[in-house]
Amino acid sequence: MPNRSRTLPRVWPVTGSLLLGAFVATALFPPAGSELPSEAARSLFARIFPEVPSCWMALRLLLLAIGAWLLSRTDSLPVADAPDAGVAPTSQQVGASIAAGIVALAWALGREQLSRAGQVAFLSALLLPASLLLSSRHARDLVGRVACGPRRIEWLLVALWLAWRVPLSLHAPRAADLVDTWLGFQYVQEVVATPRNLLVEGFLPGMSGLYLILQGAPAFGAGGIPLSFTALQLVCFAWIAVTALGVARLTRLWIGEGAAPLAVCVFLAAPLTLMMPLGPTPYFLGPGVGVALLLLAESVVRRRSAAALVALAPLLALSPAVPLALPAAAFAAVRVGWTIATGMRFSRAIAVAAALPLLAAAWVAVPRPAAMNAMVGAYVEKHGEWEGLERALFGQATPIDVVRAWEAPLAGPLDVPLAGALAPFAVARTAMRGWGDSLFDPLGTALLAIGAALCLQFALRAASARWLLLLLALTLLPGMTSSFDRPSITRMNTLLIPASLLAALGGRRVAEFVAPAFRKRALAALAVGAVIGGALLFDIVNPRILRASWLSLVIDASRERPDGRTFVLDYPSTLDVSWLHVARIAAQVPRQPIETVPIDGITELTSALDAVRTATHAVFWSPALEADRAVTASLCARWPRAALFRIDDRPRYAHVFAARIGDGDWTPALPADRWVATSCEAARNATPGTHQ
Repeated sequence: MPNRSRTLPRVWPVTGSLLLGAFVATALFPPAGSELPSEAARSLFARIFPEVPSCWMALRLLLLAIGAWLLSRTDSLPVADAPDAGVAPTSQQVGASIAAGIVALAWALGREQLSRAGQVAFLSALLLPASLLLSSRHARDLVGRVACGPRRIEWLLVALWLAWRVPLSLHAPRAADLVDTWLGFQYVQEVVATPRNLLVEGFLPGMSGLYLILQGAPAFGAGGIPLSFTALQLVCFAWIAVTALGVARLTRLWIGEGAAPLAVCVFLAAPLTLMMPLGPTPYFLGPGVGVALLLLAESVVRRRSAAALVALAPLLALSPAVPLALPAAAFAAVRVGWTIATGMRFSRAIAVAAALPLLAAAWVAVPRPAAMNAMVGAYVEKHGEWEGLERALFGQATPIDVVRAWEAPLAGPLDVPLAGALAPFAVARTAMRGWGDSLFDPLGTALLAIGAALCLQFALRAASARWLLLLLALTLLPGMTSSFDRPSITRMNTLLIPASLLAALGGRRVAEFVAPAFRKRALAALAVGAVIGGALLFDIVNPRILRASWLSLVIDASRERPDGRTFVLDYPSTLDVSWLHVARIAAQVPRQPIETVPIDGITELTSALDAVRTATHAVFWSPALEADRAVTASLCARWPRAALFRIDDRPRYAHVFAARIGDGDWTPALPADRWVATSCEAARNATPGTHQ
């Protein structure tokens, strides 16, 4: 049969390339946001993509769909298929593995008495039965992969990515935008301060604190590493780096050797990935643990590895304690289960060796019925309106609006499922995560669409296509049980894995349009394009279209400090708004911590500032606090000569107030067109809260 891609009219690939080129270009020049229309006037499409012109988003999705379909027409699916029979363990190895599993199970039954070090040791012991099954060939292969790994291009790509992103992420003002994720920092603080048993007690409904062990929480505190946001960021970077190498390995197994660098670049350059180091909540555990589960499943399926099966079993049982990895766990279980059901057989001894650590892990991680009810109540039955929550958390609206937002009814039953299905290609703008209109770089999104179109085309003919589509579908499902009026993207962050694989598949298809001698160069060019597009999107385009939090503006504006004190005003200590995490963010994100003072402490602060009359001080506060507590009037009553400032974010969606107390010439460290100065006298004659 002739290759259809050669017999198709030449205009088809050219047209598809032009359409996808237009899609990529429009991603870098998005329209500014618009005011939300009334609920009655909002169409389904407008509800899915609020603040964005519906016709513009519909046109982009149409360009993507038609372009991907035109470029995906072919007679062969460019995927790899490399089964490799493993080596059966000896009876002595199996016996030692079973003995280690019995020890792990006994250890699990006494989990309540384990010290913090014992908890870490128990988790390590769950993998001991599998390690005892490794043959000498397995051991040589593992050593060889580690030794040869640095020679692979993806290791260099990961190193370059770390050298690029670590300096940009440490002390980045945008970290203050991920307000709700700072609950994760609070949890680690409590772990450090208390002898909490993380295998038994957790902080989230229905969950243990096991995931905090994977975040490195036991290493912090007295006698260990001083706890700081920077330290948690470095843990995140380490996880992302290892996950990227795992994605490369998966890509070589599923798609082929030459596509691995492209998959790594799509994974690392995705705004969904670039967001993770900016928050202290360990979202990276979803793709990180997910990659481990998928690699073990592939080793079972392709190599019939007993060691991989025994390692996979406890990780599957632990996955409820790392719920972000559940889609990958479900896929791994289905893939291995289907392979065993259709002919693969393991001995009863191997089954026992796998069952023992599985039971030990399940005893610790699987939630009890009461915990399941708590989880359903917290994550499924509770709903809120994202726009209202974001405005309140960003300090642009009173905290009372958070209560109102959680009481808002859902707009339509199809909104979240449809938006979730479109999430790989387009999402609603989400300032509190740093996402504009896409979770992936523009070129990676186009390649992802081509890969998905290829799999749909071959779904009835190729098992690889069906498995990739199943993995994609499973990663999308958790976000459709959202607590908001839009998909919960963080719940579907294992989407990074199938998206990278499908983008690599799409890249291989695009490379087929060039001469064989130039295909490696074409894949390299696509990888470079993905990185450039991701950098432009996340670091330049998105900040221009997304509102900033008031604390983000404070940190940005106070990079240069006056010679006196710099502090932010917070709500009174008698009002519980700790979920705004003002003190934590102000102390942890800037290079120099910023003091936090409750608004009811201004009287005590007055004497402290006036005692140093030769110094100049800067004070910042949110528009919400201004509206609720009339801060400007209070400050001007005490310091009538204070200079007042209104500081705007880049798109002019949000602002923060500041005052200079003293005779110095301090001004915000931002371009002059983003702030306006006035005086107390002018403020008294202006509209309340405007400083104009």
